Amino acid sequence: MESFLFIIACQLISFLLLYIILKRKLDKQYSKQGQIETIESEVEKIIIELNQTTSRNIGLIEDKMKEIESLLDSTEKRLNTLKRESEKHDLSKKVYNNLIANDHKSQNRNIKDEVIRLYSSGFPSEMIANQLGASVGEVELIISLSENK
Repeated sequence: MESFLFIIACQLISFLLLYIILKRKLDKQYSKQGQIETIESEVEKIIIELNQTTSRNIGLIEDKMKEIESLLDSTEKRLNTLKRESEKHDLSKKVYNNLIANDHKSQNRNIKDEVIRLYSSGFPSEMIANQLGASVGEVELIISLSENK
């Protein structure tokens, strides 16, 4: 019987200790200080998560900025190439126009010389105009100007 009482006493002491431990845990968890600690812990977790997200977003933004810089450099190179090509085109256009103007002047001189030569040979104005592909009025003007010199 004594051993039975001893076992019951041990179990009562165990229950009492268990009760005290659980009560302290529950009091700590549901007390103001326990709730503050729980909230602080969750806030710390949220802050860590926000920091990780922010770091990831900053990395993405930096990558996009590098891509934009690369595109801007490429665009600037293309614009410079286009500008050089446009300048070359304008220069070649001026040279071509000058060549045409010079050719036209030399052709007019050749026509003038040819008209005077053919007129001096006795050809009429109409025949000279047909042969040189000029108008009769142009031929007669050249002849009259050459005679007035």
